[in-house]
Amino acid sequence: MNRILKPLLPSFFILLIVLFALPQENSLDTLISSLLVLTWGYYIFMVGIPSWNFSKDSLLRNPLFVILTVILIPFLLLIAAGSSLGNLWLVLLYYLLPAILFSLPQFVNEDTLSGYRSVILIVSNILGAAIIWIGFDHRHTTVLFDGFVDMGYVMNSFWMAAVILATFGQYSGVVRTDNDRDHGLMPTRYGNKIANVATPLASLIVIPFGLLTGFLLWNPVDLNIVDIIISFIGIYFTIALQEELIFRGIMLKELLTVENFNKERYYQACVLVITTIAFAFTHWNNEVPEYVYHYFFAAFVAGLAYAISYMKAGMFGAMLSHTLVDWVWALLLKRA
Repeated sequence: MNRILKPLLPSFFILLIVLFALPQENSLDTLISSLLVLTWGYYIFMVGIPSWNFSKDSLLRNPLFVILTVILIPFLLLIAAGSSLGNLWLVLLYYLLPAILFSLPQFVNEDTLSGYRSVILIVSNILGAAIIWIGFDHRHTTVLFDGFVDMGYVMNSFWMAAVILATFGQYSGVVRTDNDRDHGLMPTRYGNKIANVATPLASLIVIPFGLLTGFLLWNPVDLNIVDIIISFIGIYFTIALQEELIFRGIMLKELLTVENFNKERYYQACVLVITTIAFAFTHWNNEVPEYVYHYFFAAFVAGLAYAISYMKAGMFGAMLSHTLVDWVWALLLKRA
């Protein structure tokens, strides 16, 4: 199959699910939302599956073209759907600024920065990840999508993932070159194996802890098979994808590339714990005060499982483990 067409097929599949789950009120909103999901989905699959990516001289890898197609044109489409031009500052802060920081490898001259080049790029990438995470909180960006019915969360999630993959993913790569089992978003047998070990181990700690402390309540949801499948796919592409790209694909991966330290097991363990603590802290304001520490602990334990899955099996292993944990919570449990 032509390399250009390959990313379109999964993008259309995701679009059909989105349109089925979140129908819009009029044809214009349906058209615009479809164009946006297809555009962002194309970059997600094109870059997320390394064998589908284009050569370095392709227009799709040009930083200016990426910014135009992934950020600026989508904002104009959002305006056509009813978003305000006054929301431009949100786009500049939460989408464009991270894209510029992630694109620095394309512009930084190694001779100019000498031996500091790797350090500067690591810092800029982690800073970009931190900024994009704030935007992924959704509460800061929901006003951008007021023209659509219940699609703000989904569209922001796809936009964030597309920005990360189209910039950081193309210029630095979310695939670990020192891990031959890491094939990006491409499902792998080993990734599935690792996720199905890490997920139960984390759940054996988190679920009993949550139920015994009252942080979690047993609450099976009565859903049909279609809703259950859509729930899994939704979590995979709107939660696990973004959070694993930010915390494992960028932060953990970048810190593991620090020269003179990255081969030391003690350093690797410290980086794993530090990035997992950062991941747990991002859940701090998502809970009532009574259970803040409970949620932090649960997120830390689960985050360790995701990080270990990433280190062992790559991005797919981390995403699958993350999806399975959140999926079980969504179907069987609820927070108090």
